[in-house]
Amino acid sequence: MAGTSCVMETTLRESRGRRRMPLWPLLFVLGLLGQCAEAAAQAEPADSKPRREGPTSPTAVFIYPVIGTLDDSNCERIHDDLALLIDQHGFRNFLLEIDSPGGDLAAVRELAIYIDSLSKQSITTIAYIPTGKSAFSGGTLLAFACKHLEMGENSRIGDVALVDSVWHQPLPEKIQSFVRADLLRYARERFPKRLVEAMVSQGPRVYRAQLRTATGTETQYLTDEELEKEAARVINREVVIDAGRLLVLDEKAAKLNDFIQYVFPTREQLLEHHSLLGGDYHLDDFRLRGTFSGSMENWTRWFLGNDWVRFALILLGVLGVVFEIKFPGTTLPGAVGLGCFILFFVGAFLGGTAGWVELAVFAAGLVLLAVEIFLLPGFGVAGFSGLILLLGSLVMALVGSGTGDAPLTGVMSALAIVLGGFAMSVILTLTILHFLPQSASVGQSGLIARAILSADPGPTRLLSRKGKVVSPLRPAGKIDVDGEIIDATSSGEFLDNGIAVEVIDVKGNRVVVRSAGGTSQ
Repeated sequence: MAGTSCVMETTLRESRGRRRMPLWPLLFVLGLLGQCAEAAAQAEPADSKPRREGPTSPTAVFIYPVIGTLDDSNCERIHDDLALLIDQHGFRNFLLEIDSPGGDLAAVRELAIYIDSLSKQSITTIAYIPTGKSAFSGGTLLAFACKHLEMGENSRIGDVALVDSVWHQPLPEKIQSFVRADLLRYARERFPKRLVEAMVSQGPRVYRAQLRTATGTETQYLTDEELEKEAARVINREVVIDAGRLLVLDEKAAKLNDFIQYVFPTREQLLEHHSLLGGDYHLDDFRLRGTFSGSMENWTRWFLGNDWVRFALILLGVLGVVFEIKFPGTTLPGAVGLGCFILFFVGAFLGGTAGWVELAVFAAGLVLLAVEIFLLPGFGVAGFSGLILLLGSLVMALVGSGTGDAPLTGVMSALAIVLGGFAMSVILTLTILHFLPQSASVGQSGLIARAILSADPGPTRLLSRKGKVVSPLRPAGKIDVDGEIIDATSSGEFLDNGIAVEVIDVKGNRVVVRSAGGTSQ
């Protein structure tokens, strides 16, 4: 007890006059937790019973907003909510108010297939781009999949070209061709084929031409080559889209070029036109917001699929594992870290982006790191291979088998989440280890001081002791002091394996050594 008291008093004396732990790591963690809380708040749990009964009129309509980036979780939420509203609440009419720049191609295509299939069930789907809003890329694909397309004033639709967001280059024609086929299938002769193609690819110039027929005139959309062949029948023409550009239509151009018949400044005018006057229903009426859809599994899938939550799980997981290794026997950090990684893979399993292969790779990485840390000195092949496997398994769990709008973009996004979580955990670890033992506020807390002392029984006991280098100090490495492997830093010189060293300073967990002359056997 006397020795412990002496160590604590020394720690308290050394802590006075030194810098306090900076606030930015705490602010960062609080901000991160705030993002997670905001994500959780959006997932408002559903009541056991809806707050409003289902439709009592066959002309009732459900107003469903399709807003923002259409990633995998959002598309799955929309699919599940629509299915629930149809199967459990009996809705037969849907107005999808779209304001979206697009998103994950694989997820959007699956949702578009589902929406398209609703027409075969005598369910009316209307895509409405409200006044001042826009539908691009995947948003346009969903709009075309609906039975009807309507637009408000100053609205936009088009530009479905798939461009890699990292290199800003068009994706291969192989990928663009099946998106073009999707749009043309959903268009079903409703929209001009040449203009639909111009939304996907930077093709030839397209004209809107008036041609003579045996009974009068007709409007066709032709390229330069096609227009030359029909030159004898051309009455007049005007350019709709120049060569090498992507087509984007506002509501006036959409009406002029036969995409829509009317412009509806308000939702009420649109509903009246479609004779949907049996009452309009909204998400708030049924508490479906946040992919809950009556299922805890769906809510869990959505929450754990949030990128901020994934980032936080990786960050906390790495922190927990590092602190368990640094302070063996404390148990709690390791349990928290392992729990975070379990939640990460649970979310990936539920989201369909991970399987047993990713989990096996992750486990193999942990085993190699454990071999490097506990059995082999230094940081060699086992440690490096383990780290690569850990990073690879996490990226694999995020990317999955879907290609997305841009395969490289999906991989880069996953790398940003994983590497960002690892990098931030390293920064926080170094900051905490450097400042925590020296903090006056920590020293004044007997509970925390005892926890530190119990986790690491006083590195000051190493002062003036001698050992040998077992992993080169350049300037950081490892030394062996009477059979105990310790992380150490040289006083400035590089020291190779086998050189005898002496501990000259201990600051918190930082052990500083210098050459003691000669080598140690």
